[in-house]
Amino acid sequence: MLIISSTLIYNANTQIQTKKLNNMYNDIKILKDKIEIYYAQYGALPIIKKTYTNIENIKDININDGQDYYVIDLETIDNLTLTYGKDYKTYKEYLNTEKTDLYIINEHSHTVYYVKGIEIDKKTYYTIPEENTKIEVPEVSRLSLKQINNNIATLQIDASNKNVGIKSINLYKGNNIYKTYEYTTDTKERKQEIIDITLPFGEETKWHIQIVDTLQNQTESETINLKNEDIISTKEDMFELANLVNSRKYTTRKNNKTNK
Repeated sequence: MLIISSTLIYNANTQIQTKKLNNMYNDIKILKDKIEIYYAQYGALPIIKKTYTNIENIKDININDGQDYYVIDLETIDNLTLTYGKDYKTYKEYLNTEKTDLYIINEHSHTVYYVKGIEIDKKTYYTIPEENTKIEVPEVSRLSLKQINNNIATLQIDASNKNVGIKSINLYKGNNIYKTYEYTTDTKERKQEIIDITLPFGEETKWHIQIVDTLQNQTESETINLKNEDIISTKEDMFELANLVNSRKYTTRKNNKTNK
């Protein structure tokens, strides 16, 4: 009789904990959907802007996590009904990291965790179980100059990503974006683009590319310098040459070469 009673109590406790776990999973699913919408709208996470440090139990769950975790500010998310996470108000007011009835998010991976966790059969769950494959940041294979003809420089962009899609490639002229290429979310992508750039005579510019993947990882290429010192094909170029000669910023060798 005692054995039967113990079994019944055990099963009842397991059912209760399983329900709690499912409630946590449901909370996290709701939060992930809401946060994705919020991030798309504002370009930022709905967080209390003070790093949360009580992370010993969760910091090794997702290998793609960065070092910074933040408490989700539930007040900034509309139409939100959750089972757990009630301590966020106290944390927001006092920044007390001993509070654990909290949902936190990793700034880099956007993984959501319940700090207190739910225990079943001596194992504690803090987030929805996933097989977290290491995400490689985008690789810049090449930003190269192919040729310069008639004031036109041809640049070739070559970029790849191993296991997530490339969202965009930004070509920078100096500190400003000159052209942006947008892509789909296909995985294991390689993208190549060729672009022609007009180079007025005497102009010197610096170029680099930035790759952004679908997880917002960013990689930038080295900078290449372009300067048109030889090709004069327009009236404006001739005026520019005259200005350079008059200002003594153009050498006799270049002047002779141009006049040949």
